[in-house]
Amino acid sequence: MPNPIRRILTFMRWMPPYRFLRQRKGVRVGHPYTWEHLDRIQVGERTIVREHSWLCPITEWNGAPLSPRIVIGRNVYIGRFCCISAIELVEIGDDCVLSEQVYLADAVHEVDPRAGHILTQPMASKGAVRVGRGTFLGYGSRVLTGVTLGEHCVVGANSVVNRSFPAYSMVAGAPARLIKVFDHATGQWVAA
Repeated sequence: MPNPIRRILTFMRWMPPYRFLRQRKGVRVGHPYTWEHLDRIQVGERTIVREHSWLCPITEWNGAPLSPRIVIGRNVYIGRFCCISAIELVEIGDDCVLSEQVYLADAVHEVDPRAGHILTQPMASKGAVRVGRGTFLGYGSRVLTGVTLGEHCVVGANSVVNRSFPAYSMVAGAPARLIKVFDHATGQWVAA
């Protein structure tokens, strides 16, 4: 059976985003894309990022300097229209798959109605976002600030993950809740 990623590549027009990715073996980024502050983005080998991706390390907010990083592991697949935003750290482990329209962010806007326009208010963060090795994020899922997903998690379509889950968890819903865990003895996902 042919490699499914290789099959996808034959139907896509690719354009590497700037010179820094040409040095990474097997990295492919679909055009168009919006990647900002490339010195704050790290991409592992054999990673594919589909069209209309937006990677946004926010280096300054309302005059305050920030030190964000976006770290994407090896052999990762990121679908169309994905948005990854960081003021501290968003880290995606090796062998992860992010479906289309997935959103990851380690910060939110403050929303105090007495403090004026939302874009003039500070950003708030509960900490880094970490997605463990081999995790699958379903279509339209959202992973919010302070969340760590252990390795080989499965996140259902349109889920909003606002708390951390251990390895081998299957979660779904808004907010996401644990629905199954992987039983290594039987090799099956079982109800939580």
